[in-house]
Amino acid sequence: SESNDDFGAGQCVLQPRAESLRISRITSLSMTMGSSKGKGKGAAGRKAKGGRGGTHPWINSQIIQASENKDVGHLMHVIMQHLPQMNLVNLSTALHRVAKIVGNDAWLQGQLRQNSSLETLLNSVCTALNVVEATEVQPQSVSNVVWSLATLRIVHRPLLQVISLVCVSNMAQFKSFELSTTLWALAKLGSMEDSAPVDKAVFYAAATHIHN
Repeated sequence: SESNDDFGAGQCVLQPRAESLRISRITSLSMTMGSSKGKGKGAAGRKAKGGRGGTHPWINSQIIQASENKDVGHLMHVIMQHLPQMNLVNLSTALHRVAKIVGNDAWLQGQLRQNSSLETLLNSVCTALNVVEATEVQPQSVSNVVWSLATLRIVHRPLLQVISLVCVSNMAQFKSFELSTTLWALAKLGSMEDSAPVDKAVFYAAATHIHN
């Protein structure tokens, strides 16, 4: 049976596709676990804004480029390198790309959960959401983050709490696809063994929004 992990407690307040590809990813991920220790802590604590042509669009391009070869170890290394300069869009893109790579490989997900860089990234997302006004958060970022948590089967309670608050406050801004993705992900996370109860306020707000 599939397992899920409870991340973030007290913080922020497999079947292989191909054996050679798996070995490459394991090696790269192991190297990342050693090289990224101490990097990126408190990365998203600032309220950074990146305009067109600025740092943040460039960082997004680096994340996307690093994800193209499907090597999660390399991607995590690039993420940790840029984490101190990332804004919320960068952070949500990073987590989304990680989840897309390992989402269908339960064994590789287990290896990723042992990488302290993943929790650093999750805590940075949580911090970034906490330091901005809910109405300033792009719904696409929220939907990317919560989809990633559901895909990775990770229950990060502080992050889910702030996501629920943002969803309720910003419900009118959600497009249909963003809302359906968010609700699906929250429902899936709520169905996991030992998971935190789903905040029903999000579903009530969504029902009201759809009805209106």
